[in-house]
Amino acid sequence: MLYLGMKFRIKAVAAKKGMTLEELCQKMDMTYPNYNKQMKGNPKVGLIQKIADALDCSVIELIEPEQGFTHLYDTDNQYHGVGLKPNNTK
Repeated sequence: MLYLGMKFRIKAVAAKKGMTLEELCQKMDMTYPNYNKQMKGNPKVGLIQKIADALDCSVIELIEPEQGFTHLYDTDNQYHGVGLKPNNTK
């Protein structure tokens, strides 16, 4: 899903929160088909904020980071921002 060239990771964040996309839609009082329709093309900023609110996360957590970066979580799945991916090459 793209917004001004941004990819979203809503399904992954919802899964980390123990929620399916269908459950997320229910929490937002929205049908899954309506969610899909609104997310196609350029979703509105208000929708992205509504999703973040429903998932109790920041909008930043919903955006796929650029290459070489990753979202950082601790062992309890608490979000700690974006950081450099570990370099696994030797």
